[in-house]
Amino acid sequence: MGTLPAGVGLPLGTMTGMMPSGTTFAIGLVVHLMRGAALAVAYAWLFERVAHRGRWTPGALVAIPHIVLAELMMGAIPMMHPLMPNPVAPRGVFMSGLSPMGVGAVLMLHVIFGAIVGGVYGDVRNPGHIGLGTRASHA
Repeated sequence: MGTLPAGVGLPLGTMTGMMPSGTTFAIGLVVHLMRGAALAVAYAWLFERVAHRGRWTPGALVAIPHIVLAELMMGAIPMMHPLMPNPVAPRGVFMSGLSPMGVGAVLMLHVIFGAIVGGVYGDVRNPGHIGLGTRASHA
């Protein structure tokens, strides 16, 4: 798509102060996955307390504040990160350091994350619910 590598594993892993390597990438990837799991729990709480349901549409809507907060933090990382801008290039607010396509990809991927979490939560909360706005037929 004409963007620079957008991976969050390396920037997160090198926040430990270690130089870029496979190990720092693995550390960053684990941190990112753990944050994603924690966010999914936060989404579930919002589905229970605010939306009173979990489907793909509330999930995609809940992703909007998630996108804003996460991507504003991306712009602040160079102020906190010991290795940015060298040897790890800063990504910028909303990944704007990548390209316009990078910004679009980040927005789309976070909305997809929210939609998936909402759809899966809808299935668990309402076992007869398929997650896409239809009901499963019982034979």
